[in-house]
Amino acid sequence: MTMISSKEKSLAKRVSVWLWEEDYPHSLNQEELQTPALVLQHAFSRFSLADCQYLLWEWQHCHYRPFAFSFGDGLPTLFRFRKMLNKLLDVAWLMRHDVGHRHLLGACTMDVAAPLFDSHYFIALRKEHLDDIGGVLEQMLHEGQGAHGWKNVLYHWWGMGVSHAQLDDGTRTNPTDEIPEFISLVLMIEIQYVIAMSLKHKPVENQLSASAYLSLEEGEKPLKTLMKIFSKWEYEELKEKLRDAYCLVDYGFEEYSLGRQNGLVHTQHKIIALASLLAQKDDDYFSHPDTFTFGNEEVGNFWEPDHYIPFHHLTKAEYDDLLTTLRSFDFAELHRQLHRYVVFLIERNRVGLSDEVLLAAELFQQLERLFETLYLFTVQRIQIND
Repeated sequence: MTMISSKEKSLAKRVSVWLWEEDYPHSLNQEELQTPALVLQHAFSRFSLADCQYLLWEWQHCHYRPFAFSFGDGLPTLFRFRKMLNKLLDVAWLMRHDVGHRHLLGACTMDVAAPLFDSHYFIALRKEHLDDIGGVLEQMLHEGQGAHGWKNVLYHWWGMGVSHAQLDDGTRTNPTDEIPEFISLVLMIEIQYVIAMSLKHKPVENQLSASAYLSLEEGEKPLKTLMKIFSKWEYEELKEKLRDAYCLVDYGFEEYSLGRQNGLVHTQHKIIALASLLAQKDDDYFSHPDTFTFGNEEVGNFWEPDHYIPFHHLTKAEYDDLLTTLRSFDFAELHRQLHRYVVFLIERNRVGLSDEVLLAAELFQQLERLFETLYLFTVQRIQIND
């Protein structure tokens, strides 16, 4: 671990401030104010990057689902995570206001940061951001009215994560506010992670998540998880809902209709993540008898004989070699395009023909291709034990 010299310590001091000076970094103690690298070290020694992405993703969707936050130790995990995010916001505030903190950004050179970017999956961070990572972080704070504004967002989300009374069917909470907030907060986390790793902090293993969109339990048995999704929503129903989501491009959306689609978008990300895990498995995994063998109680009513199997998008060659087809998708790009599509809907209620619309058409064609590939791949191999 790189040691921080006394010359590199912060110039900030714990001082008395008026109560309305709310952007002061109140969550940091004297040692953390002087050496904020300690905050980054502590944060990413408790949660990996994938854990942070996953916890934030699931937390933001708590109010659309029939249970409160239930990952890790439940609310204690959420409390520790929220406390950590408050500290990261205060470190971001310090880097914006305290010139003495430029040593944090000074370690994050393109030579160091580019390999980190290439070896990790980032939801919001782009490679071009690495040229001015401090400026991107400052813009993120500015858009949320400072660190205090973002802490208010976390306070609002806290209520969604802890109380069943906060559950929403899409008629109360406005996701047009929350989805951009999610993108900005995950961008802040990813920037702080790159800075932390640039300071030679040791990354930790994922404790709670298999990916940014899957828990460890979901990722350990991706086929079982996928089949549970297909048993909850019939294949044709899932594709119909996907087409409804795409039609928002042509017809715009009413104030609350995007809220009703938000759970579907959440599911799409999980399906893409499951496909990505399967594509990374070696050939022996798919030849093992236990891989595709489950009991009825494990998967529910997955497929009935009278359900025909359409393959509208696959060529005969793709149909004949579904494993190769599965490995041909760019899963990270599908995730990014799906996020981009939702943000696009938020920013413009009614749209005409544009590059964004054409990109959306290509995205949804690829999602349908992926659905067909996964469904066919599974039904051709599945064995259900009574």
